[in-house]
Amino acid sequence: FRPPDSAERYVFWPPFIARKVTAIVSANVSRRSLDNAVAEWLAEIGDDLHVKLAAAGIVEPRQSATLGGFLTGYIEARRSEVEARTIENFEATQGKLINCFGDNRSLRTITEGDAHDWRQSLFGEIEPATIAGHVKRAKQFFGHATRKRLIDANPFAELVAGSQTNDSRLLFIDRPTIDSVIEYAPDAEWRLLVALARYGGLRNPSETLRLRWEDINWAEKRILITSKKTKRHKPFRTIPLFPELEPYLAQAFEQASEGAVYCIERYRSQDVNLRTGLMKIIKKAGLSPWPRLWQNLRASRETELANEYPIHVVTEWIGNSPAIAAKHYLSVTDAHFAKATAGGDRVAQGVETKLPESTDPDGNEPQPVSSETLVNVAECDIADSSESAEARPIGFEPITLGSEDRCAIQLRHGRLLLPEQGLEFSSSVVFQSDNPTSNPA
Repeated sequence: FRPPDSAERYVFWPPFIARKVTAIVSANVSRRSLDNAVAEWLAEIGDDLHVKLAAAGIVEPRQSATLGGFLTGYIEARRSEVEARTIENFEATQGKLINCFGDNRSLRTITEGDAHDWRQSLFGEIEPATIAGHVKRAKQFFGHATRKRLIDANPFAELVAGSQTNDSRLLFIDRPTIDSVIEYAPDAEWRLLVALARYGGLRNPSETLRLRWEDINWAEKRILITSKKTKRHKPFRTIPLFPELEPYLAQAFEQASEGAVYCIERYRSQDVNLRTGLMKIIKKAGLSPWPRLWQNLRASRETELANEYPIHVVTEWIGNSPAIAAKHYLSVTDAHFAKATAGGDRVAQGVETKLPESTDPDGNEPQPVSSETLVNVAECDIADSSESAEARPIGFEPITLGSEDRCAIQLRHGRLLLPEQGLEFSSSVVFQSDNPTSNPA
């Protein structure tokens, strides 16, 4: 084959490749698209052969990128649209990938086997839930590379991520504990930060630091929350000004400087580490720091609210979904066990059932009907149907005819009548007796 830009240089291809090359050249000359078989072959060939075809002027060079350069560009492009915590997670996964494959590794040379080996290398180093997060982000990175046509297929696509849920890190922080922490907070703004997370269910710092005084509707007792995490589908949500939260907001408002815009002014700098600060306050209160310091405060509030309100209301206030709440936020507390065991037999047997009341013929106060007086109407053999049909009084309910050896009892003016025997009971209870000739009263 002679390249089109040279009359002196020839490239020799094996017959199979030569046929494909001829088809590509023919399509280029006639300016038509490649047929499916040739296009698939071209997409699947290795980089070495593709480079030779590109050097011969037959195809355009493939776009290529190194792992380090691609990941850095991907993360920087999203820095302005996602939370700082998300960027930290991206960078953590970037580090794990580069430590394994190297900064200058071509994306196209990373195979499915390489992806599997990378995941296996993480076990023993970090928790399975953390590994699951890294795998999901690696899939996200290489999925974007596929869409950019930097690679033909995502080598991480079939990799099993596993669950990111770690129940051992989900802890309910009760009110006495958090009230002790708030008591040792150094100022009104720190007290408000903790209260916003625990009693308001706000994300910290993304929602707490965005809260403005103009967002507080004191008259209607509502708070407008701005959420960067959910800004694509719901950038705002409204929550109640909970009674537990209001005193801390009021105190911070009284102490705020004139013209203050944000509820939290002193701790807005990137140099302030709110996690470290909260840990110091917890230790100062004589308590041990718990896992996921801020998130467990928010999760504890959602658990409390779920005990009192429908889940769709709770997730609307907290700003997540029922599925996420069940998987990552809601927990079973000691109070749940205490409530379940406090009911005794009533919990085991259901709601207590009260027997109906009857009034005796002398007009005395209503008395409970004893179980001996209960009669099953269907089993009451007191008259032949032909005889009882004429004697049945007409009451509020339609006439019901019994079988040849059965009778129907009707409700008239709130009383059960056994017309054949002159028996009368108030209320519309069902009575049962094995002996239709006995007097159940």
